[in-house]
Amino acid sequence: KDSIWLTVILGISISLHVIKRQMEKDLEWNTPTFQTEYQTPVISVRRSLPSRTLPGLGMQNPPRLLFIHGLSASKSVMMQMAVEMAQSGAECYLMDLPGHGASRETFTWEASRRAVQEVSRWILQWPESNLRGYPKIDFFLIGHSLGGGLAIEAAQENTAVTGVIALSPAAVPVRRNSPPHLLILYGENDFPFVQRGAAFLF
Repeated sequence: KDSIWLTVILGISISLHVIKRQMEKDLEWNTPTFQTEYQTPVISVRRSLPSRTLPGLGMQNPPRLLFIHGLSASKSVMMQMAVEMAQSGAECYLMDLPGHGASRETFTWEASRRAVQEVSRWILQWPESNLRGYPKIDFFLIGHSLGGGLAIEAAQENTAVTGVIALSPAAVPVRRNSPPHLLILYGENDFPFVQRGAAFLF
């Protein structure tokens, strides 16, 4: 019986790996470089679509998403979420905060806040990828923990940000209707201080 279960589990594992590799094969990965104060490491991922194909999100232009990780993590922890969103047609960007991942900078909240603003401005400066006269591209910040708090602050300071998805965000002051579109999510397995911070934001 054990050998049968082992064979089944192995078969499922191989199948999932093949499916995952097939999905990633349809994606275009880039490591853009740009001159900013914090030299923030960024990776972008999106579907390799023919120019005549519209994105799978039911939107005229693919939205741009910036993923911001939490404390003591890196952009790699947001990778799976970015891959899933890229498969749906979004243009996804992942960054390393100062003092994290491949960043050579020193970590402080202020340095992280400014790095997020720099990367956001850099993403927004590019012309729309779909030049058919459609409306402007929506730009969302998706942050976890520390990254969630930074995303909320960045959206309050930059009116070009369409909305924020904050996953178990660090507690930061939130003004009424700023950011205009804010979704706060947290899980029951979060640390108690994270749950308190999310409740404070609600």
